[in-house]
Amino acid sequence: MLRVYVCAMVHEFMLCDALKAALRAAKHQVCDDLESDPPPNVVIAPIESVEGSCRLIAQISDRRPATPVVALGDRCAEDEIVALIEAGAKAYVDRSQSLGQLLFTIDATVQKRAPASARVTARVIRKLQYFSDDVSPSSRVNGLTQRERGILHLIARGCSNKQIADNLAISANTVKNHVHQVLEKLQVRGRRDAARIALLSNVPTTGSTQKLAALTRVGPAAR
Repeated sequence: MLRVYVCAMVHEFMLCDALKAALRAAKHQVCDDLESDPPPNVVIAPIESVEGSCRLIAQISDRRPATPVVALGDRCAEDEIVALIEAGAKAYVDRSQSLGQLLFTIDATVQKRAPASARVTARVIRKLQYFSDDVSPSSRVNGLTQRERGILHLIARGCSNKQIADNLAISANTVKNHVHQVLEKLQVRGRRDAARIALLSNVPTTGSTQKLAALTRVGPAAR
């Protein structure tokens, strides 16, 4: 008999009573406490906002590192599923799928053979390869345009989007787009990680106005 902990937010996410009834019909025990002893064999975590759910999954993984988490989402995109897996989820089930599919995934996850689409698996492998020791921080930064390196320079200096916009005399929306592109190309999830890569790759975090202007210059060479 598997012990399954269902996060409280599932009450608002779907028919929790139907889910619990299905779990009991499958001879699973529904736990009411993540800290129960013995611990649950698996946790079902609903996905509301991906960012918030990633934090939730990471917290669960910290508290119960041996307990796998199954993310229960609503038409999450491929990138979002990859982010959930990076946060610690072992499997993803969409709300549109049947309770039978969820039960199958729970069993497969506990047996360490959680199903995943080939495309999502390939994305995770590519990201693992990207972050391997074979890919240096400098190599990642080399993939940025000159303008994006300037944006990275300002991120590493701790500048906010508004401060970057003021420095470069561009709109906040343009800065937001540039920052998104920088984080995407560096394959990091936040500004702190981007700043760390800037430091490791010797992108200057201080310097003269002339150096900053050269880094952020817009022109044929910067595109």
